[in-house]
Amino acid sequence: MAVLATVVVVAITFLHSQTSSIRAAENGRAADLATHAAETGIAAALDAMQNPSWQGVSVPLTAEVSRNEQGFAIYTVTFSKVSGDGTATGATAAALQVRLRSTGAWQAFGASRATERKVEAVVSLTPRLAGRPSRPGDVPSANDRASDVAGFSQAQNYALFAAEGSNSFSSRPQTRVSGDVWIGEQLSLFEDLLWSSTARQALLTGLGTDNGGGTGATSPHPLAGSMTFYVLPSAAQQADLISRLKVPYSTTSTRLTAPAFDASRFRKYRLFAGGFEYNAAELGSTLQASQNETLRPSESNPLGIFFCNGSLAVQNNVVVRGTLVAMSGITFEGRGISITPFDWRDGSGGTPVLDQNLWPVLPAVVAGGHVTFNAASQSFIGGTVLSAQDVVANTPDYVSESALLNYDGTATATPQGDGLSKVQVTDLLTLLSGLTINESHAVQFQSSGRWGEWYPVVTANTLTGAFQVRGTVEFSSPTTCRFRPRRVHHADIMGPLISRRALFANPPAWSAVSSSSWTAKYSAWQDKRNGILGLLLARPNLTFSQSLAEDGFPFEPTVRIARPQNVNYACEPPLFQPDPSSRSAGGGYRWEVVSWREVSS
Repeated sequence: MAVLATVVVVAITFLHSQTSSIRAAENGRAADLATHAAETGIAAALDAMQNPSWQGVSVPLTAEVSRNEQGFAIYTVTFSKVSGDGTATGATAAALQVRLRSTGAWQAFGASRATERKVEAVVSLTPRLAGRPSRPGDVPSANDRASDVAGFSQAQNYALFAAEGSNSFSSRPQTRVSGDVWIGEQLSLFEDLLWSSTARQALLTGLGTDNGGGTGATSPHPLAGSMTFYVLPSAAQQADLISRLKVPYSTTSTRLTAPAFDASRFRKYRLFAGGFEYNAAELGSTLQASQNETLRPSESNPLGIFFCNGSLAVQNNVVVRGTLVAMSGITFEGRGISITPFDWRDGSGGTPVLDQNLWPVLPAVVAGGHVTFNAASQSFIGGTVLSAQDVVANTPDYVSESALLNYDGTATATPQGDGLSKVQVTDLLTLLSGLTINESHAVQFQSSGRWGEWYPVVTANTLTGAFQVRGTVEFSSPTTCRFRPRRVHHADIMGPLISRRALFANPPAWSAVSSSSWTAKYSAWQDKRNGILGLLLARPNLTFSQSLAEDGFPFEPTVRIARPQNVNYACEPPLFQPDPSSRSAGGGYRWEVVSWREVSS
């Protein structure tokens, strides 16, 4: 009996062992099938995301992988956000990434629970942009840049685009547009002053003679570019442009229309079509330095869009590293204002993306109503200003910061991002000889014999000659520069100005001159030309503008518009959409796998 009992125990143990082995094998096979389903889900999701018809991150993917007499395998893929590194640039870079989580399941027939395995991948959008360097397998014609709203792609080619109105553009003294101009209707040029037509024409002639015309015109020439009109300018205006200011112009039978943007579309937005939806940060009616004086992109708002559902007043020392949007008008009232859109740089000169200059940049300012710059404001706008109505600049008088030294030398300039650039003075010994430069200065560079725009100093280190300035400026080799006291009041727009009309007012110092004073100034100029003692003191080549400058009359522009050439401007989000062409022709987004791993939960 003992022997029999032993045999039975051994047999039972063997059967248990065999059963356990079979179960272990079955469990292992179920786990393998679930893992295979999860991996298949990731591959299927990547394939779907590279298809022009991808439905986006809000629609999970699920499908059956296999089925036999024992059961079936399925996968379900969900899409979620990736966290950034805590910086504004990192937040926007992370917004280009998507976390894919694929749950694979093997469901045996008759079993109460399925065997599940999870695989997770993080992928990063690397959109194909026009002008990009070629990559293996790339399709040169593919372009994932989102189409702009109607009218924007044409309007953004100009430094100033004034779509319509009886006076589309009012150009005034102490204003300057560096770049081409589109005028839908008429140009008003140096009007509404208490002077004679003879004095006005003499001044325009002097500006053209002293500063040249067209693209190479130097400051303080008001129009450094060419003009395109839809309505033929009058004979008098043609004479002002060609004969006096030496500004080339042309007409066209094709009327360009104002961009069909909608400020409300900035309130909720996506970085790329099919991507995650974000909410712009809401603003009240007044923006002050004591209330978030520096507004930046964040994980919940990766493009840094700040939205006012009405009219907005911008006051002292407000700094925005993003896009300022108002459903109605925006008025710039204070000093120390800086608005610069996110430009894909990381704040230290690096960039989280390849070919940074190819990536689209949103406007700095968007308004459903008028955009107004008060004469007492001090505003630096480092991007596009987009208005559904008029842009009005109450041209301030030229007043510089007092009791500051001047400095002329050479320097390099490197964009840092965050709306700033680094300027490094290269002739340091001259700088250290006693000059103090601080935030009350601005720097200007000379290129091809012409002085460019003013960049306000933010921080200064005269021991090392390193300065930080507002704006994006780049000179890789030592270039002639000059530091001067900053203008106390000004409106500088370093990007396209696009509006219904652009209306610049005469500065108070000019408007205050009476008709008799203008007559006296004109007579004084004639006396200088003819000479008091016959030919001995005659200066026949002296222009009226030179004579006014000699008498201390202000000419330095306090309203400046310039369009940088190396920026890819965009109108509104989303910035990217999958190329609509067929898959065989490169349609759909291009994604790169950042990581891939199995997860336990």
